[in-house]
Amino acid sequence: MSVLNALHDFSDHLPVVADYQLPALLDLTVAPTADQVFAGTSTVVLAEIENVAPVALTNGADQLDYSVTTTGDVLAATVFNDELAVGDGSSTHAWVVDTATAGLKANTFEYTSLSDGVESRAVDVSVEVFDHATASFSGDSAIKNLEVDFGVVELGFREYRAEEIFSLFN
Repeated sequence: MSVLNALHDFSDHLPVVADYQLPALLDLTVAPTADQVFAGTSTVVLAEIENVAPVALTNGADQLDYSVTTTGDVLAATVFNDELAVGDGSSTHAWVVDTATAGLKANTFEYTSLSDGVESRAVDVSVEVFDHATASFSGDSAIKNLEVDFGVVELGFREYRAEEIFSLFN
């Protein structure tokens, strides 16, 4: 401040100071830990958020104030709110996908921000949940037992080879 006052008092120029601050810049990644799982196993959808405004000094950009919500097949629709300055690193939030039943589990993750200049976004993420297989020796019905007759083999006989051909179905 003393430099500004000295310029004002001893110069014919008025000192001008400009203080600019860039808007926050969102970097958002949303992905499941596994996009194909069996029913009853667990998978999580992770949202990683960071303020990546291109500034030399961390106070040169606005803080990123945001909220993330989800709709769809998650066990708890938790809402996450946070604030991130440039240089804070990323913030990670997690939702557990409901894998109790087989099928395509679709989720929409909605990102909204109170920060000026940052647009809202919606990201769709799906996880395919498979039912466990049911093996059968028949393609027409569930036959779980098969009796194979290898014949009679003499004790001590080392090179006996029996072949029985069968098929397996799901």
